[in-house]
Amino acid sequence: MYNQLRVLQKKAKDLRQEARSLRRMSQAQAHSIRETIKDTFIKIRALIASGADQAWSESGSKERARVDREEDIYKQEIIRLETDLTELESTVEELRGNVINKKSRVNMSDVENMALVLSKSSKTVAELKLKFPSLQESIRNVLTKEMDRAVTEEKFLKDEPDRLESALKRCKKLTGTLVTLKRLASVQEQRLPDPRLSPTNEN
Repeated sequence: MYNQLRVLQKKAKDLRQEARSLRRMSQAQAHSIRETIKDTFIKIRALIASGADQAWSESGSKERARVDREEDIYKQEIIRLETDLTELESTVEELRGNVINKKSRVNMSDVENMALVLSKSSKTVAELKLKFPSLQESIRNVLTKEMDRAVTEEKFLKDEPDRLESALKRCKKLTGTLVTLKRLASVQEQRLPDPRLSPTNEN
């Protein structure tokens, strides 16, 4: 009886140690999950702040880069056009003023050169008017995808903490269940008859 009591005490001690170990494991898991949540938020904020370019799919990145190039080319062309028109307007107005106020003679070559610049500008306007609808559609498509991605990321930021907390609660629940099962297993083992004390062994 004394030996059995010693065995039970040892098993109880071992079980308490295992329970403490499981609790420490649960606490470590909880700490790890909280740190993961924190790191995830930091990474996501940094990603969004940098434009989230690296997080995009390959096709999305290429599409955005292509549209950006097309938009830059268009803007450069429209800037050149406006510059040419501004200079031409200034030259024409100056010539007109000289003719009216100073009775200056008009040089045919100068007029033809200005007409040539105007013709090129008119052609550029026509080309840009043809390009703009396509560029406009491309920009809208990219913006729509970016908005969809922003909505998805916002939903992720909103839902992920609850998701991780739910996982943490499940870990804690499983830890408690395992502790209970270990206790039950220990009790059941204690109730098993000792084979050494069976009638067959006594004979």
